Amino acid sequence: MATAEHQVQAPVTDHAATSTGLPNMKLAIWLFLASEVSPADFDHVYTNLNPRDHFPGLLALVYAHRESRTDGDHFVSTLIAPHRGNERLFGLDIVRQPANLAAVFRSRDSDQPALSAPFALVQMAGRDVAADGVILRLPIFTQGPRPATVTERRERLRGSLGVSFQIHRVIETALPADVLERAKRAWDPAGVAKRAVRIVRERRLDAVDGSPLTVDVPTICVHGDASNALEVARAVRERLQAEGIDVVPLARMLHDEEE
Repeated sequence: MATAEHQVQAPVTDHAATSTGLPNMKLAIWLFLASEVSPADFDHVYTNLNPRDHFPGLLALVYAHRESRTDGDHFVSTLIAPHRGNERLFGLDIVRQPANLAAVFRSRDSDQPALSAPFALVQMAGRDVAADGVILRLPIFTQGPRPATVTERRERLRGSLGVSFQIHRVIETALPADVLERAKRAWDPAGVAKRAVRIVRERRLDAVDGSPLTVDVPTICVHGDASNALEVARAVRERLQAEGIDVVPLARMLHDEEE
């Protein structure tokens, strides 16, 4: 039998469940419509959602139960999945994390998902990885009609469901490898110079998938973080000059446009 801390009930709106972008997140919300939720139930829902296949940066799904004390409301983490790697979250009081707590209150008052400001995640402390993270929070209310006012939402808030993410992992996996370079590579100077001439002469360029793009730009930027950036810049300049194309300082070009 689940303890009182695990008795969670919540008629959360479909919009609040689906606008997060997490696949089948409403299944996790519907779990809380049951009269009692055990840790095993919580683990089962997490396993069925299989969220890390869709969001590699996702660290944990956590329910924090609201506890009213003499010094105000506290939100204690009582249900956590997966357990492995998130052991430090058990019993964590969100009051100790201002950015996290602020997201709890925003989601409560709006009955909408709320994303926290970035902060150091507890479960990542002491590890040889970045601890930067954010938490998406969803309000869990007591059973009954949907609370229509802020006052009613504050009174009926039972707890908060949170989904934590590592920021750097979210960024790394948001774009395909051919768009986001994980390690800067050297570029073929002759190939870059040839493309630069084509941009000037034809106003055309090929995208990474081979499709043609029309571009009309007055400048060419060579990023300095490639290992052979100076060699590339030199090759581009020499090839443009060899083609009879003037290469002028940016300040001069801007001055000519003003005149």
